[in-house]
Amino acid sequence: MSRSAVVITATVVALLASGAVLTLIYFGVAGVLRLGNGLDLMYVLWPASYMLTINWHTTTVGIANTIGLVLVNCVTYIAVALGLRELF
Repeated sequence: MSRSAVVITATVVALLASGAVLTLIYFGVAGVLRLGNGLDLMYVLWPASYMLTINWHTTTVGIANTIGLVLVNCVTYIAVALGLRELF
């Protein structure tokens, strides 16, 4: 698989994960992704999502923060995907 295909795939997966977490937060059921041992999969799928719940002071700041955190999630997924590609 070429490097650009890996980057595009990782970006799509990151956007889907971010969208799923934002949808769960919107409907107030973000805790449904909790495993039996107490591990919340929301923070595994999107490690920076914790910042969404503590940084919404105003709408403008909250929207900018959300966009920035989605970008950070995409970069994280891309870095992991490229790292795994190099290892295997």
